[in-house]
Amino acid sequence: MFGISRQAYHKRLKKIEKLQEQRAVILDLIKPVRKKMHRIGTIKIYDIIKNDMTENNIKMGRDKLFDFLRFERMLVPKKKNYNLKWLSNPENILIENSFITRIEAFNTAPPFTHRCSLKTR
Repeated sequence: MFGISRQAYHKRLKKIEKLQEQRAVILDLIKPVRKKMHRIGTIKIYDIIKNDMTENNIKMGRDKLFDFLRFERMLVPKKKNYNLKWLSNPENILIENSFITRIEAFNTAPPFTHRCSLKTR
């Protein structure tokens, strides 16, 4: 039948059933954690549920858990990183311990530094 023996066919069916049961158990372990902390990542989830997985005789590593969560569309999307320039707010320029505006800064001769670049004394 279809190029495989009956034994291999039934062995494959048992393996598929076992995997589906394991996936259901893993989902039951992950959902309460995600309910408490909805943006928790896969590595932290793995550390939390690792002991419960060994108690249920589930052998799944971190990378396979990543693949499983990707398949279930449960990965947490990364937040957008915005580019912040060094002198993002030119109104906050500090010259010799006094705040001035940008227009005054370009009319004065002494060099100016951004307020974030000075060390606290």
